[in-house]
Amino acid sequence: MKKRIGTMIIACFLLFAVVQFEESQKSEEGFWRSLASALEGKYHVTNMEYMDVTQMSVSEQAYQKLPNRLKKAYRQLDEYVYKFYDNIDDIVIPKDDFQKVLSYYRADHPQAFWVSSAYRYQYDARTDNLSRATLSFSYPDPETRKEKRISRSKAEKMAREVQEKAELILSGITEEMTDYDKVLYLHDYLASTVAYDDTAPYQHTVYGALVEEKAVCDGYTSAMQYLLLQAGLDSQIAYGYDKADTSQQHVWNVVKIEDEYYHLDITWDLPPEGGTVPVYANFLLTTEQVEKRHKILSPIEGRQEEGKEDSIYPPIADCTDGSLNYYLQNGCYITDLSDDSVANILLKTNIALIEGEEQVQFLFESSYDLNRFLNEVEENVPRVARAFPYSCEQYDTSMITYVEDNILVLQFRYH
Repeated sequence: MKKRIGTMIIACFLLFAVVQFEESQKSEEGFWRSLASALEGKYHVTNMEYMDVTQMSVSEQAYQKLPNRLKKAYRQLDEYVYKFYDNIDDIVIPKDDFQKVLSYYRADHPQAFWVSSAYRYQYDARTDNLSRATLSFSYPDPETRKEKRISRSKAEKMAREVQEKAELILSGITEEMTDYDKVLYLHDYLASTVAYDDTAPYQHTVYGALVEEKAVCDGYTSAMQYLLLQAGLDSQIAYGYDKADTSQQHVWNVVKIEDEYYHLDITWDLPPEGGTVPVYANFLLTTEQVEKRHKILSPIEGRQEEGKEDSIYPPIADCTDGSLNYYLQNGCYITDLSDDSVANILLKTNIALIEGEEQVQFLFESSYDLNRFLNEVEENVPRVARAFPYSCEQYDTSMITYVEDNILVLQFRYH
């Protein structure tokens, strides 16, 4: 969960800036976008060849929400990126708007990992319009903390590796799967396979997550979006930060299932230490649930939010449906400590042990009930143990609690 930092140094009329961004999904209006590009005439890079990369994970959700006056700049940027040409001198928009265009563009193109959040620009002081922008085809080197350039040939090779790995992962999706099943499968794959590593060179990219299997929050998010788009599912990207740690910015997915959108945060669902099964605390949540822990910086559609009128982040859907919560779907949502609820906990645990599962998880409606249950277990270990099918000598049980989420994980290690 790295915070990308913006810095500016002003010298005469020359401005250098470091900025950032990312977000989401595919539209049927590609024809109109192509037509508009044709009518606009040639750009400076028209005669240059496109990179040898597939564009299978391209969304237009952010593009469609961009102000009309900036859409031409977005289309021009698209040609520069896929022709790997970093010097732009024909995009005429206010200099501050270029940051927004780049943000929206990167949000729609998770596979364009070579486009860094860093760029330099010059502007006309009389009009405040951009006169030149220099993109950075690079990645932030964690050792030197400087941008390290990626060559065109290397970017093409890396893009092929990403697509090959994506195809391998997507081969696990079957025709019988519902959209919910597909999202669950991709969530579990990334959470259990990709290690959180803030020292990896490509930690912020889809390449780091899929190929090197090392990433931080934006790497997980880009990989999930890349896979969701190829699986035929709408995806958006949300920006925010943890209210308990405002020093670091955070990013996660917003995914559409049927006609509803849901928040999905793989970074916070990684398996507990010693385990391989992810937690589902942040799987298909509502906006209201997410806002208990996070401040959402992305504008939320349908809301009038002060200070977000000119946000550089693409808008996201307001997620209001909580019916697909993992614990609700699997009968592991504990609303009270009635006899029936306790019996359900014992039953689910028994089934997990009989089937040799690594763990079983429960979401408690209140922290009070979770703590009561933990106290009951500690005070009555022999009686509770007799309710399970094996003797305690056949397995060890670790009780892991996620206090902020009211989640209890019973993790088993068999002898």
